[in-house]
Amino acid sequence: MRLSLALDLHSSGVTPVKWINVFPAAFQVVQSDYLLTTSGGVVSGMFDQAASPNHYAQATGSKQPLLTTGLNGKPGVLGDGVDDSLTSALTIAAPGTTPYTVFLVGRQVSWVINKRIVGPTSSTNGSGSILMRTATPNISMGSTAFANDSTGAPVGQFVALSAFFSNSTSDWLKIGSSGKVTGASAGSTTGTGREIFSSAGSNFSNFEILMLAYVPGDGSALDTVWRSIVNSPAGYGSGNVLV
Repeated sequence: MRLSLALDLHSSGVTPVKWINVFPAAFQVVQSDYLLTTSGGVVSGMFDQAASPNHYAQATGSKQPLLTTGLNGKPGVLGDGVDDSLTSALTIAAPGTTPYTVFLVGRQVSWVINKRIVGPTSSTNGSGSILMRTATPNISMGSTAFANDSTGAPVGQFVALSAFFSNSTSDWLKIGSSGKVTGASAGSTTGTGREIFSSAGSNFSNFEILMLAYVPGDGSALDTVWRSIVNSPAGYGSGNVLV
């Protein structure tokens, strides 16, 4: 995909973090304050900073998410929960073969059961899904199963969310200041294509996203570093995000 208009948006006075520098081996890294394709207050593309990039795009104007004021002078990208989404050609092997960790900063604007925050294009229940599940405000992780519900994301509050997929009871989900929820496997399928605010072109979520990364392996060590930067002036400002 060729980006038609690239805007590098960030707060003045402080050099904003480029998340690829935190996750140099990532499969994919996008952020709302670095190289968006935007026009008329909507977003048609997000630039992947990974070495082999798979950018996100949405060609249909009525399905393009909104550009928002975000946090700490950095814009956000908001899905309407009706039909807004961004899609990418990134394919990640099944986590039983290639374990990986998802890192995400965002907020639930509203909560509806089974709505997908991120997921694959190939299947609504495919590899690496993060979804609203069970009861307000729970978020869960899923591949062939749903696992490790967390209550750490109050509706309307920006949170740092990370989830490790390995097709084992070592799978974990950590949201905000709540501890890791672990002990259940989310299963294992290959995730062909990636979507933000949906999976398989359905189950659209009303969610605002600031950054998203897919990183190989168990990201527990990186998680501590990442959360400290999220909660800094170079990130989203002290106290603005539950970490």
